[in-house]
Amino acid sequence: MTDVIDIDDLQFRWQGASASLLQIDDFKLAAGERVFLCGQSGSGKSTLLNLITGVQDGYSGQLQVLGQEMRSLRPAQRDSLRAASIGYIFQQFNLLPYLSVLDNAGLPCRLSPERKARAIASFGSVSRAALTLMTELGLDADCFDRAVSSLSIGQQQRVAAVRALIGGPELIIADEPTSALDTAHRQRFMQQLLATCGERGISLLFVSHDNGLREQFDRVVSMEELNQGGAHVLD
Repeated sequence: MTDVIDIDDLQFRWQGASASLLQIDDFKLAAGERVFLCGQSGSGKSTLLNLITGVQDGYSGQLQVLGQEMRSLRPAQRDSLRAASIGYIFQQFNLLPYLSVLDNAGLPCRLSPERKARAIASFGSVSRAALTLMTELGLDADCFDRAVSSLSIGQQQRVAAVRALIGGPELIIADEPTSALDTAHRQRFMQQLLATCGERGISLLFVSHDNGLREQFDRVVSMEELNQGGAHVLD
């Protein structure tokens, strides 16, 4: 089976910089694998995630995501691949405050016909897919029609996770998703996220400074060890 992420001899340098920010000889994320990526600020984590998701380009070497060489895709094709096949959980959630919880959760299916079709095929409708995932992640039914801004931080984080998971993406990228949660909510969130990814065979690339979470993953990767020769700049 093709790896979900396949990096070989990747180098990235900002225009005008004297040294490469990223110099990664080899990194692979297998289908269904859950990897914990750690590293200090400035180690290039955010830039690497932007390259993987197609937000940033201009690299040399090989970077294949879901069998596609990202450099060979036009910007619109990268956007389509990201919308259809990659779920992203942001550190600051990036929920839309003027939408309800249910509408926030189902937003990817409005942006991607592929995500919408998979949600309907699996659950019968987008709303039912959202309701099922929200229940799995411990959200109470009485909050589904509320404005997302009225929820607690822990509840908003779970809505963000549902939005990433809906429509069966093959890859979830989580960028410091637990930084705003207390210990109890963090552990519950992790259990639910890992269980849902495992049940659905979704690959997970989880970026965090919280080393207390690393034992829950199949593999731990240090950005400093991965990025041999890369420059250390403000990330």
